[in-house]
Amino acid sequence: ASNSGRIVFQAAKEGRSQIFTINPDGSDLTDISTDPTHNDWYPNWSPDGTKIVFSSNGDLDFRQLFVMNADGSGRTQITPDAPDVEDLEPCWSPDGTKIVFVAAGGASHGLWVVNADGSGRTLLLSGLYNWPDWSPDGTKIVFAAHGGGIYAVNSDDGAVTTLKGDGGYYPQWSPDGTKIAYADGGDIWVMDASGANQTRLVDEVDGSDSAPTWSRDGMRIAFSRGIDGTFGKIWTMNVDGSDQTQISFGVGESWPDWSWPPAAPGITCPSDMTVYAEDGECAAVVAFDVAATGFPFPTVACTPEPGSVFPLGTTAVTCTASNSAGADAVCSFFVTVTEDDAPTISDVSVSPSVIWPPDRRMVDVEVAYTAEDCSGEVACSLSVTSNELISGPGDPSPDWEVVDAHHVRLRAERARNGTGRLYTITIACRDADGNSLTQDVTVSVPRSQ
Repeated sequence: ASNSGRIVFQAAKEGRSQIFTINPDGSDLTDISTDPTHNDWYPNWSPDGTKIVFSSNGDLDFRQLFVMNADGSGRTQITPDAPDVEDLEPCWSPDGTKIVFVAAGGASHGLWVVNADGSGRTLLLSGLYNWPDWSPDGTKIVFAAHGGGIYAVNSDDGAVTTLKGDGGYYPQWSPDGTKIAYADGGDIWVMDASGANQTRLVDEVDGSDSAPTWSRDGMRIAFSRGIDGTFGKIWTMNVDGSDQTQISFGVGESWPDWSWPPAAPGITCPSDMTVYAEDGECAAVVAFDVAATGFPFPTVACTPEPGSVFPLGTTAVTCTASNSAGADAVCSFFVTVTEDDAPTISDVSVSPSVIWPPDRRMVDVEVAYTAEDCSGEVACSLSVTSNELISGPGDPSPDWEVVDAHHVRLRAERARNGTGRLYTITIACRDADGNSLTQDVTVSVPRSQ
């Protein structure tokens, strides 16, 4: 995969700047600048690899944005000529619908965004900035400040995050969006997307390295290298700085961009999850991450969404990854929300609560109560004990019968020489998760009335 796609770059030829494409192994070098009256700079592939956006000098000799097919045909100017304003360093959005670029001159300095046809020109961030590159998921644009420092700006609201406070230029996202390659002090570096773990890949003491760009699998980086004062050549290397290979041998070669051939989406869901609800809650907010692959970077949608409120029980989650390169990829998993709170037992009463006279008959007793639980499934039962022996000489048996979860039958009996009989009825309730609670209620057969 590291040798797939094409690398586009600018180089000097016949006294002007032209655009070339080449295979990653150095074969099939092709000059695609077809207009001998213009100079072309800053080529950037469209996400599907069929078009290239670039800057070229328009009729007023100020550089504007053009688009052409991958073979150099269909050359079309998309931003109009404007005196004292140049449109430079363009980069496609990952869905191919927009282009971010640098405008220089007059009051127009800043990062701008246009639709792919050049319409809808909008200022994203005002200031002296360079080298914008759109993140694979389309949410951020990384760029360098003219005086040093690498930053990321949200593509929707323009909020800026500092990634590297000083130095650094030519920042480029890795295909998975987790890393950023950049040049600093004539060397190629890589850092996390957060700006952490800044690591120099190559310490080029004899020259200057710049303009890194990633292969689609993230395993190699192409870049421009000038040695001993010579103009740049295009090189490639592994992401750890090893296997450095020169692939072109022209003059003033720079600004490489590696096409990422479209790849159908892939998606990986987490394993089935079990989550406990907070005490007293009958649901839980469940966060989860889904890993997606493909180019253009796919859009991922899950039902229910991450961070949704999941009820008690088991809920199926289905996630879909979509892009323009192939059929949707789908995965699913289950979220089970459980709780360890015992059921509640309330409004307990018995009728009658006193049995009289003690004539040894069986008396129907109703046990009223309300049992509730988040699960909605509560199983309750009754049991009976007595403070007296349940049988004696001449006593009939049994002294109680459990009829159902709300009724018992108790014998109207008590010991002749005792203080009275006290029946204890225990209500035991258990929910679907096995959490249980008991509560007692009493019925008396008094010594006297």
